[in-house]
Amino acid sequence: MKKRISIVELYHHHEVVRVLAKLLSTKYDVTIFAEKKVLNQLGNLSAKYITKQTHETEKSFLRKQLHTLNQADIILFTTLVKFLKFYSQLSFIPTTLLLIHDGNYFIRPNEAIKVKNIKGVLRWLKFKLYREEFYRRQLLQHFSYITFADNFIAHTLSKEIKQLNINVLPALPLTYNEGLPQKSKHNKPIIIIPGSVNQNRDYRLVYEAFRKIAPTAEKTIELVLLGNASSNYGQKINALFHNLDPKRIKVTSFSSEISQEVYDEYLRKSNLAIIPIKQEFIGGIFKEEYGKTKITGSVNDVVRFGIPTLISQSYPAPSDLFVPFQDAEVLGTLILKWLSAPNNLALEFYSEDFSFPKMAERLVAIIEAT
Repeated sequence: MKKRISIVELYHHHEVVRVLAKLLSTKYDVTIFAEKKVLNQLGNLSAKYITKQTHETEKSFLRKQLHTLNQADIILFTTLVKFLKFYSQLSFIPTTLLLIHDGNYFIRPNEAIKVKNIKGVLRWLKFKLYREEFYRRQLLQHFSYITFADNFIAHTLSKEIKQLNINVLPALPLTYNEGLPQKSKHNKPIIIIPGSVNQNRDYRLVYEAFRKIAPTAEKTIELVLLGNASSNYGQKINALFHNLDPKRIKVTSFSSEISQEVYDEYLRKSNLAIIPIKQEFIGGIFKEEYGKTKITGSVNDVVRFGIPTLISQSYPAPSDLFVPFQDAEVLGTLILKWLSAPNNLALEFYSEDFSFPKMAERLVAIIEAT
């Protein structure tokens, strides 16, 4: 009889749940606790779904499902953001595991506070008055184990982790190869910028690169802003990119959230990806550093389909998988180089290390070590 594992995702990381559930179902009976919106994005999985209704609060749903959760052998929380005091006081019987996405937020919040305005001051006062740092520490010690989205986060925060007296597992694999590399002849190359169109990415740098190379591009390029651009910022960026010469650069964008099916279809047929991730991210009043205390899920997306990728130099991506750029001029040069000889960026995503069996074996080994 298989062991049972429950995955709880009450926020929006459906892509994390989908990968983990697929990998874990090779060895475990998987039950997923999530909102209908998340479950609808998962597709057909070998898992049981338990739906949080729209009218239910996070707390009431967890109280109602606590008995069912405790019947599992392992409970994996893939995201926690709010109600940390509540979670730290729930009576869990199985081994519990928490996946942390934002390292500073949980591990060293006081050192990462960045207040910019009155709203930030109010958030800081709430942080202090409600003893949020204390309850974050209590939460971490309440869970059997914590893990991070990448091992470099644990390395960055290793000093503080030792002081907190918590058990840390290696990072869980959050991606695997799902498709074969494209064999396109690049008559109309498709270049994507994956992820929601927000201020965490330097779109203006990318725009400048394409504006400079457009007159010399020998082929029409389809440039896809592969993410929800419905925000005010997203609309401004969309309008900016549509200023590019349409005979040279055909821009595709989206004014609402993209389904996983459509998102994956663009990943599957794209020929090159650009990840212009900024170094700093501010979540509320807490600063995170991409590549040190936080990852971008776009990295996992391009690995899934073996897409040659150009990435901001500040992000510590492995050089055998990604090509770094530091400014618009270098980015433009790399794009032109790729257009003239696409095989120059035929990077080695498709090694045994990223295969589904290898990733499943690695994940199961980590879980079974608990």
